[in-house]
Amino acid sequence: MSLVTMREILPYAEEKKIAIPAFNIDTMEITQAILETVEEENCPAIIAVGQAAIKDGKLAFSNLYLGRYYLVERATGIVIPVDSNGQYYLSGQYPLLNKKLEPTGSYAALASNGTEYIDYVYRNQYSAVAESRALDGSKTYDGYYLSFAKGYLCDEVNHYQSLTYADESTYVVRVEDQTQDEVLKSGFSLQKLVSTTGQPSPAIKLGGAGFKVYRVSLLSKVDQFTKNTDGSYNAASILDAYRKSSYDQDTLKFDFSDEEQAVATMYESDTAAVNRYNATLTADGDFANGQGLGWVPTNNAQEYRLSEIFTNEEGILRVQGLPYGQYIVVETTVPKDVFQAEPFLVTVNASSPQSGFTVPAGSITTPSGSYMTYNILDEELEGYLQLVKIDIETSKPVKIADTAFNIYYIAEDGHETLVEMNDPKSGNAWAKTSTFYTDSNGEMKTLEKLPLGKYRIVEIEGPRGYFNDRQYNLVFELTSDRVYQVSGGSADGMDDYVVTENYYNHETLGQIKIRKIGNVLTGYENGQFVYESDNLANATYEIHAQGDIPTPDNQGPLWYANGDLVATVTTAEDGQVDEVWFSPTRTTATYDFLKVTHDGTKGEVTITLPLGTYTISEVQAPYGFIHTDHTYTVVLDWDNQYNDLVLAKTIIDHTQDGDVVYDYSIINVGNASAEQIEKQVLAFENARVLPVVEEGKVGVGLYKLDRDTCDFTDEAPYTDGCKTRASLLNGGSNRADIPADAKMVAGAVYELYTADDIYSISGELLAAADTLLGTATTDENGLAYFDVDVPLRGEHYGGSDAHDWTTNSGRYYLREISVPDGYLIEQSVIPVEFTYENQFIAWQVVDCLHSDKQTTVEIDKRAFTFDSDDTFALPGATLTVTDWNGNVVDTWESGNTAHVIRGLHLSHDFAGNRDTSKVYTLAETCPADGYTTARSIQFRLEQATDDNGYLQETAVWVLHESEDAAYQSGSIISPTAFSDDTVATISAKLRAFWDKLTGKNPDADGVVIANWYCVNGTLVVNFTDAANDRAIVKCLRERDFDGLTFDKVYLTSAAAPAFFADKQVAEKPADAEITYSASWILLKDSDGFSQTLTMLDAPTRVKISKVDITNHEEIPGATLRVLDKDGNVVDEWVSEKTPHYMEAVLIAGETYTLEETLVPDNSGYVPTNAIQFMVEDGGKVQHVFMQDDYTKVQISKTDIATGKEISGAKLKITDTDGKTIAEWVTDGTPHYMERIPMGTYTLTETMAPTEQGYIRAESVTFEVGPTGDIQRVEMKDDFTKVEISKADMTDGRELSDAKLKITDASGRTIAEWETNGQPHRIERLKPGDYTLTETAAPAGYLLSEEVHFTVQETGEIQKVTMYDAPTYSLIFTKRDITTNAKLTDARLTIRDAYGTTIDRWTTTDGDHAIRVLPERSAAKDPHKNLLLLSDDTSEHVYTMVEELAPDGYLVAESITFKVMQMNDNLVVFIWQDGGWQKSSEGYLAMYDERTDTPVPLMKNFPQTGSIL
Repeated sequence: MSLVTMREILPYAEEKKIAIPAFNIDTMEITQAILETVEEENCPAIIAVGQAAIKDGKLAFSNLYLGRYYLVERATGIVIPVDSNGQYYLSGQYPLLNKKLEPTGSYAALASNGTEYIDYVYRNQYSAVAESRALDGSKTYDGYYLSFAKGYLCDEVNHYQSLTYADESTYVVRVEDQTQDEVLKSGFSLQKLVSTTGQPSPAIKLGGAGFKVYRVSLLSKVDQFTKNTDGSYNAASILDAYRKSSYDQDTLKFDFSDEEQAVATMYESDTAAVNRYNATLTADGDFANGQGLGWVPTNNAQEYRLSEIFTNEEGILRVQGLPYGQYIVVETTVPKDVFQAEPFLVTVNASSPQSGFTVPAGSITTPSGSYMTYNILDEELEGYLQLVKIDIETSKPVKIADTAFNIYYIAEDGHETLVEMNDPKSGNAWAKTSTFYTDSNGEMKTLEKLPLGKYRIVEIEGPRGYFNDRQYNLVFELTSDRVYQVSGGSADGMDDYVVTENYYNHETLGQIKIRKIGNVLTGYENGQFVYESDNLANATYEIHAQGDIPTPDNQGPLWYANGDLVATVTTAEDGQVDEVWFSPTRTTATYDFLKVTHDGTKGEVTITLPLGTYTISEVQAPYGFIHTDHTYTVVLDWDNQYNDLVLAKTIIDHTQDGDVVYDYSIINVGNASAEQIEKQVLAFENARVLPVVEEGKVGVGLYKLDRDTCDFTDEAPYTDGCKTRASLLNGGSNRADIPADAKMVAGAVYELYTADDIYSISGELLAAADTLLGTATTDENGLAYFDVDVPLRGEHYGGSDAHDWTTNSGRYYLREISVPDGYLIEQSVIPVEFTYENQFIAWQVVDCLHSDKQTTVEIDKRAFTFDSDDTFALPGATLTVTDWNGNVVDTWESGNTAHVIRGLHLSHDFAGNRDTSKVYTLAETCPADGYTTARSIQFRLEQATDDNGYLQETAVWVLHESEDAAYQSGSIISPTAFSDDTVATISAKLRAFWDKLTGKNPDADGVVIANWYCVNGTLVVNFTDAANDRAIVKCLRERDFDGLTFDKVYLTSAAAPAFFADKQVAEKPADAEITYSASWILLKDSDGFSQTLTMLDAPTRVKISKVDITNHEEIPGATLRVLDKDGNVVDEWVSEKTPHYMEAVLIAGETYTLEETLVPDNSGYVPTNAIQFMVEDGGKVQHVFMQDDYTKVQISKTDIATGKEISGAKLKITDTDGKTIAEWVTDGTPHYMERIPMGTYTLTETMAPTEQGYIRAESVTFEVGPTGDIQRVEMKDDFTKVEISKADMTDGRELSDAKLKITDASGRTIAEWETNGQPHRIERLKPGDYTLTETAAPAGYLLSEEVHFTVQETGEIQKVTMYDAPTYSLIFTKRDITTNAKLTDARLTIRDAYGTTIDRWTTTDGDHAIRVLPERSAAKDPHKNLLLLSDDTSEHVYTMVEELAPDGYLVAESITFKVMQMNDNLVVFIWQDGGWQKSSEGYLAMYDERTDTPVPLMKNFPQTGSIL
C-alpha cells in the first residue's frame, strides 16, 4: 500500500470513471478496519483525520467530529510553550507505535524548516500510550504526542470541550481553553567558611558576606562565553570574562556591578509562599536562611526580583523559588580581611529538588523541601614576603640565584626576633631555617605567610658583580592597607597575596688610567732644531667594549655590546682638575654612575667603568703629533662582595712586536699602593709629525719641472705642495703628483730661508726671520733637498700674542739663483709651509714644485692664394732647424697649427753678455704638395725683459733679407729635346709646338729648356739639361723677351741666337747677380713679444681648358679628372664655359694625367684620349688644353632585294626615353646627322612607300658610340607577296584551266590569268582589300563564289585559295546565325543512318563539298566521302553533327537530311516536324549562336524558316 496525494488520486478517479470513498476517522480501530478493507479490495480511499496545530502558543484542533472531547495533560503532555522567537520547545522526534498501540522502540523526526518545526503536533495521533480516565471514571487509554516543556510542571486538570456542527471545509475555532502550567523552580544552600595558611588557626564560620544571583543567559558578556556539550555555559569562560588582572581589598576580583539586568527574577501567583520565604531572612525568622530582602516585587504583575542575600552568623544563606535555568552566584559584599570568593554556577533543571514555590494545579505531588548545597571558602588576609634583589644602577631585578638574607621581626618595643620557617628542602618536616635565598629571577619568596607587622631584612651573601654595603639593610611593614600583587596558583586553590619589597645593591666598578707622551721643540744648535720628550695634553681616546658587557643583574640587557663605544676621553691640560659623570647608552641606568677624572696631571685621564673587557685606542693625537695604532686591552673583574672599585685583573699591551700580557691580583682602588696604580697606567707615546721630502729625507725639498710639460703657468709657476694636495698625506710626495710625462730639470740652484721668527716650547727665540737655512741644487730627478728638520706651525699661530712654539708660523721660502741652458730663469720667492693637517699624517711633506719655462719658438708654415691677400696654415711641408754648427735641432712636417720648438739656447747670459754666433736656420727641405719651396730664415733668441727684470718670455730676432734691385724672371718651353730631329721633322714639331702654345693642339709634349732672369740691365739665361743647340736655335725667339729692357745677355752652356749677337757677353757681369740686404728684426705683435716665425709658400697653379676640336671654344658639361702617377684621382669636375683652375693641388715636378670620363650630356661630343703634363715649380700658371670631337651618323633606307635607296619612306629616330630626336622623308639618298649624343637609339619607319608595294620595316636599334668617325645605320624595306591557289573543294588539288582576276576596292582590275595547276604569285601589291573572281571554271566544276581578301602590310607570303566544287557535289557551310558570316574551327561530321561516319572536317573560311552520286554509280564502299542520292525507290538519310563549336559559340542542333535530284539540280530535304521539308539546292548550311546571344522565345529553323 502506498500513500498518494489528492492531486494524484482525483485525476485517476476521473480517468477510471470511479468514485473514491472518503472516511473521517478518530480511532485506531476504525482506521485499521478501513485500511484492511481497502487493501483487500485493492481500491483507493480518502482518509480524513482531525488535525491540531499550535499558533500563538495555543493548541487548535480542526476536522473533528461533533461531540464532546477532553484533553488531559500527562507527563509533559501536549502543552508546548513558545519562546521569544516564536519557536517550540519540542524534542524533535516522536515514538512510533504498532497496530496495538504499543511503542515499537523507533522514533521518527518532526519536519522542520531550519530551527522551526513545521509538522503538526498530532501528525501521528497515537504517538504514545498513556492511561487516562474516561468521563464515567473508568480507565481508558488515549494516545498523545510525546514532547516535553522544559522548565515546566504539567497541568494535571482535565479540560472538557464540546463541539457543535460547522462547515468542515472551514477552519473554525469553536471554543478555547487554557492550560495552567507551573514553571519548574528549585533552590540552593551556601555556607561561607574562612581559611588561613599561616600559623595554625581553626577554621571559623563567617557571617555578613553578601551574594547576588545572576541569570547567565542575560549577562551582557554572554557572547564571550563557551558552552559545554550539554548546552550549558562553561563556568571558566564566564570567570575569564569578569576576572580583573589587578585588585585589592577595595576592588573586587570578579566585578558584576554592571549586570543588574541579569539579576534573577521569577513569576509567582502565590504571594503567601513568597512572603513565607522572605520572612526567613529577617530577625523574626531568626535569619534561618540568611539576611536580606529576599524576593522583591517589580513593576510587572506577579514578577519578583532577588535582592542581595547575606550569610547569617553561621555563614549560611538559602535561596528558594529560583526558576528553571542557569545562574551564577557572586560574592558582592566581602567582609574585612578576607578575599572575594570565586563565583560559582547553579543550574535548575528537571533533576533539581522541587521548590515549595511550584505546585501544579490538581497535583497530588508535594515539594521536596531540599536544596542544592555549596560550601564557599574565603582566604584570611595574610601576606607572603617577596623580596626582589634590585640592581640600583639598572633598577631591575638581579636574576642571580642564592643571594642570602635574614628576616627579623621587629616588635612594638623594638626587640628584633630572627624569623624561622619550615625548610622543605631539608627533607625533614620539622626542620627550620632562618636563611632565605633568591631564585634565578632574583626573587626570594617566604615559604610561609607573614602576619601583619614590622620586619628588617639583612643581606648576608651578595651576588657576583655587586658590592655588599655592610651599612645597608631594609625595614618594611606589612599592613592591611597595602596594595597587593596577585600571583595566584597556590596549592590550595586560594589566592596568594604577596608583599613585594626591593633590596638594592651597587655594582662593583673598575678603574683605568691613561697617560700620553711625545717630543717637543726645545732648542736650535749647529743649524738643526732640538726636540725632547714630555707629557702631552689633548690626546683623545676611545674605549670600546671587547665582547658583550652585560648588566650583572642577568636580565639580558647589556651595558655595552661587543664593539660599542663606551667612552671618549681626553688627556688633561697642565693643572686641569674636573670630573664628568656619565651612564651607558645602550641600557638606560637610573643615574650617572660612571665618571672621567682629571686630577691636575698634564697628559693623564682616569675612567671608572662597569666590570668587563675593554679596548683602549687613540682617536685623536695632540696637535702636531701623529695618530698611534698602539692599543691596550683591559680586563676588569669581580673578586668579592666587599670591593666597590677595583684595578684591572689583566692588561694586554698590543705592541708592534706582538702582545704583552700582564696579570694582576684584583685590588680595591682604596687599598692599592701608588706603585700598584702606576704599574697599571696605560702609556701611549706619539711620534711628532716630521717635515719630509721623501721617505728617509727629513727636511724641505723642491722639485724642478719643465713648465711646458706640466700644468704650471707663467702666472703660477710653482705650488707650495703640502697644503694643496691631499695625496701628500701620510708619506706622499709631490713627486707622486707630477705627471708621468713631465720633464724634471737638473742643475737649478736654490736657497732656503725662514719667513718668520721661530720659538721653542719655553718661548726662546731660536731663529730670526729671513735666516738662510741652506742651499741645494736639483739632481737628475729634479729634486733640490734641504736637510733641515724645520719646526711645525703652532696650534695657536695667528690667534695668540704669545711667543712660544704654539705660535710658530711654519712658513719658509726658497729662491732660484741659477738656471740650466735652454730655460728662462724664474726668480719668484717660493713659499713653503710646514702645517699640521691631521693626525693620520705619519710625516708631513714640506716641499714645493717649481717650474722653469724653456725658450719657445713657434714655426708657422703658411700659404697664400693668388686671388686673396689672406694666408692660411699649410700642412705637409718638411721643415728643418739647424744650429750655428750645422747640427739638426729639429725636423718635422708642418700641420694645421704652428710647430713649437723649446729649449733652444739663448744668445746671451744673465750678466748681459751676448754670443752673436748662436744663430739658428729654418729651411724648407720639401714643400707641401701643391706649393713651391720657400727661402730659408735665420733667427736667434734672447730672454725678454722689462723695467722690473726678466720676463717669462722668449724674444725672437730674425735676419730679414730684401732684394737690392728689382728683377724679372721666366722660362722657355720646347716641344721636344730635338735630340733626334732631322730637317724634315723640325717644321712639323715647330707647328706642333705653335699649336700647343695657341691651344690648337694641347696634346703636344713640352720641355723646359731654359730659365732666365733680368736684373740691372743684364739678361741671364740658364739652359737646362734638356736643351741643345738646335733646341735653342729653333725655340728661343726674340718675342719671348718682349717687355724686357736689357743691354747685355749672358748665356750659360750654349751659343747665342742671332738676335742676341750684339748684346751677348762672354763673362757674367758682376752686377748680374740677384743680391740681398740683411738686418736683425725683433718679432713683436699687438700683445708684445712674438715667438712665431712665419714661412710663406706660393701655390702651384694649372689652368685646364676643354675646347671644341673645330671652333676651339670652351665646352661646358664634360666630366674631367686629373690622376696622379699612381692612378689616384686628384681632382674631378664638370667643365664650364671658362677654364678650370687647380691651385695648390698638384705637386711641382710631378707628372699627371688628364682624362675625360663623361662628355657633356646630349652634346654629341665623344671623349678624347687622355693627355699627360708635368707641373712646373716656378709658381707660374700652366695652361693645359683638351679638345673634343663630335659624333657623325649616316642613315640609309634601301630595298631589301636590290639594295637601292628608297624614297618616300617616313623615318624617325627616338632615344631610350621615347623622345623623338629627328624625323624626315627619304629622298633616295643617305640621310646625314651630326652631334647626336652617344647612346642607344631606335630608327622607326612611321610610314612605308606603300604605293610602291613596300611595307614598313621593323624598327632598328643602334648605338652612337664614342668616336668621331661616321657611324652608318641601314634600314631595308620589304614588299608584299600574295600567292593565289585554285583548288578542288573536295580534295584540295590545284586546278588548271580556271580563269581568274583580281580587282581592287574600286573595281579596277589589277591582274588576270588562267591557272596552270600551280599557285600564282603577285608581288608589290599595295596593302588593301581585293576581290578574287573566277570568270570561267574548269570542266567538271561549278563556278566558285568570289573570294574577298586583304593584303596586309607584311613581307610574309600571303596565301589566298579559291575552291571549286565538282559538279554533283553537296556544299556544306558553317555560319553565324546573326551575321551569316562563315565560321572557322567548328568540327563537323556527316553520318549515315547507321551511324557510320561519311566525312569529318574542321571548318575554315571556305565551304566543304562532298560528292553526290546515285546508288548505282557509287563504289563498293559508299560510306567514304560520298553521298548517295535518294529517289522514289531508295532513300539515303544522313545527319550533319557539330561535334565542337568555335570559341564563343554554342553547339548547333544536328540536321537530318537527304539529297534528291530534281531537274538536274541537287535538292536538300530536311527532316522537320515529323516530315521532310525542302531546304535548299546544292548546299546545306548549319548556323551557330554566340554564347552571349539572348535565347529567343521562338526560334526559326534557318533552312526552312519554320518555327522550332
